[in-house]
Amino acid sequence: MAAAHAAAVHGGHAVGFAFLEPPTDSDPTQIPARWDLDTGKITTLRSVEAKHMRMTASGWITFGTTIVSPELDRALRVPVPQGADPDFPTYVDWVSEDGRTVIGTTSYPDRFVSTVWSCE
Repeated sequence: MAAAHAAAVHGGHAVGFAFLEPPTDSDPTQIPARWDLDTGKITTLRSVEAKHMRMTASGWITFGTTIVSPELDRALRVPVPQGADPDFPTYVDWVSEDGRTVIGTTSYPDRFVSTVWSCE
């Protein structure tokens, strides 16, 4: 790893990007990662689309429409609502502690709309 950038910190962890040097065809230059601030352990999240990164108060990590559980054992993608503007992002801002309610924003051609996803 050549460098790192933290985007959010919560509960002993930081999330951000690890920058590799030199990049290869099989590895991107920039990889989403989570750091354990107590141990220094770095966990890369290579399978996660890395845009609009946040960490919620309960430890969920969000990247655009993807949410990753605090234990890093589940990555889920919320569906983009029908009619959303394909040129602007839909993204997650908040996840409940149990992961069953997700709140974010959807961009439509003429407006931004708060969006709630829930599962039973």
